[in-house]
Amino acid sequence: MKRIQKHVTINYKMDTARHGAPYTMDNIHYFNHGELMEIIVKACLGYDAIKESNGRYDEIDDIADIHASVKSNRATLTSVQLGTSFDEIVNAYFKTAPTKTWIYAILDDDVCTMYIMNQSEFKAFLYRFGYYCKYRNVVRLKTDSKKMRLYLNIRARC
Repeated sequence: MKRIQKHVTINYKMDTARHGAPYTMDNIHYFNHGELMEIIVKACLGYDAIKESNGRYDEIDDIADIHASVKSNRATLTSVQLGTSFDEIVNAYFKTAPTKTWIYAILDDDVCTMYIMNQSEFKAFLYRFGYYCKYRNVVRLKTDSKKMRLYLNIRARC
C-alpha cells in the first residue's frame, strides 16, 4: 500500500440545502461525495478534473489509464446487485471487476490523502471496514474513523 498526500487545487463548495449531491464547482453540476472525491483524486494525480459519465463497475474504471477505482468513506462497492450477502457480493465483484488498483481517498480541509492498494490490500480493507447493507442489498464502506486511518497508515509504512 502506498500513501500520497496532495493539496487540493480545485475550487468546490458545498450547498447544505441540497441532499444527496451537495457539492459543486460551477453552481450548475452537482456531485455526491464519491463523485467529488473522484474529481479531486484525478486532479491530485495530474488527470483532468472531470467526472466521467457513470458506467458499470465491470466495464469502466474511474481512472482508466491506471485501471483504478476511487473509493471514499461510506462508498458503495458497486450498485449492481451481485448477491445477497457480504461474501457473495465481494467475491462476485473481484471476479468481474477489471480494476487493478483501488484508491481510498480522505479529504481534510485542502489536503487529499490517497491510499493506493492492490486487490489483496483492498479486499483486506473491505473485510475490515465494509458491511452489508440489507436495505439496498450492497456492500458499503464504513464512515471514516481514527481506527480506519490508523489501519491505513500502518500498512502504508510497510
